[in-house]
Amino acid sequence: MKKKAAILVMALWLAASGWPGNAGAQSLVGIWRSYLNTAWGLAYQEVIFMANGTFTKSARVGTWMARDVGTYTVGENYVHFNITDHEPKYYLGKPLQWVKSETWFFQFEGADRVVFFDRITNQRWVAHRSAY
Repeated sequence: MKKKAAILVMALWLAASGWPGNAGAQSLVGIWRSYLNTAWGLAYQEVIFMANGTFTKSARVGTWMARDVGTYTVGENYVHFNITDHEPKYYLGKPLQWVKSETWFFQFEGADRVVFFDRITNQRWVAHRSAY
């Protein structure tokens, strides 16, 4: 009986702690950097997930740079971004239309390595956490 109780306690602890792959918001907190191929060339991306549920996401392709800020929520292997502001507002003198929200799916491959997947763009990329 004690062995079954110990196994149950261990299973509940592992489920509650989010190990190994059931990641919660705290698991994503930090600075994540990645490179991915796009139609415009190789892009460098950095996403900062803050513990208070806010994020900053920036990307650079050649001379083009973009930045999003807002809040995020984490579910079972996905992160949803609610974008509240973005830069640039104009490109070549024309106003840019920006998405208001975005969802990425993810799978951890270690404590500081994650594979993200965007179903809209069908892009898959690996990101590495460089800081907490």
